Amino acid sequence: MLVVRRGDTVRLRVTNASHFRHGIEIVGYGVRTGELSAGPRGSETLTFTANKPGIFEYRCYLPHDPATATCAPDHDRMVGHLIVIDSGAR
Repeated sequence: MLVVRRGDTVRLRVTNASHFRHGIEIVGYGVRTGELSAGPRGSETLTFTANKPGIFEYRCYLPHDPATATCAPDHDRMVGHLIVIDSGAR
């Protein structure tokens, strides 16, 4: 879970530490990495402004395919949440 305030500039370093290729997207923000190769070179930094309050899912957008080592068998459980709070809320 990631929590930020509305209006924050978010710099999110995404690293693929698995043996599969992955691609991460934040649903509803139109932000996504390219395909990240397995291992230490599979990383990318996403930078965006958190301009919409709410709860947004982030997940791997590549479908599991064992023939190409894309994603992993637990693909459906690879999710997290970005929570953007309105800084005016109390």
